[in-house]
Amino acid sequence: MSRFPHLLIAVGLGMTIALQPGLNADVARRLGTPVGAAFLSISISFTLCAAYVLVTRQSFPVAAIFSLPWYLWLGGGIGFVFVVGG
Repeated sequence: MSRFPHLLIAVGLGMTIALQPGLNADVARRLGTPVGAAFLSISISFTLCAAYVLVTRQSFPVAAIFSLPWYLWLGGGIGFVFVVGG
């Protein structure tokens, strides 16, 4: 199997992740607050993720989420700080 498609996907994702801070900064300027921009960005991410889970019928044990160690919840906080900081 060729690695070329995976390489193209990786390059494409790298290019799009480089756009996110600039786009969020423009949203923050227009809304007047970086927290508002972070809220919008994360809300869109959540909506798209929920739609993906529903459309592809992905399953995961929802009850297991609440049994995760506390430090694993830091990923969401780090994502928020990353978006607001961007």
